Amino acid sequence: MANFDTHALHAPTGTPPSPIKFWAGWGGLILALFLWTLFRWITSPYFRPAPVGTDPILPTTLLLVHITDIFAAQCPLDFSMGLSSSLGVGRVN
Repeated sequence: MANFDTHALHAPTGTPPSPIKFWAGWGGLILALFLWTLFRWITSPYFRPAPVGTDPILPTTLLLVHITDIFAAQCPLDFSMGLSSSLGVGRVN
């Protein structure tokens, strides 16, 4: 049976590399900026509940939903017959 060195299995100890510290610092700054902005917005006089009621749906939104429905209904055919069938191209084997 082989004799394995158990010290080789542990992660190296020490300081993280410089790029990790750099991006962790940027992430901390962005998080601090986000939290500061959120705090300032919530404590401002502009923070109020949204009005109750329905908003009209724009015709462009309805058109995009309809187009998405058409493509979603076409997806099962794409997987069973091949993608080229939905594009109107002959099937190539």
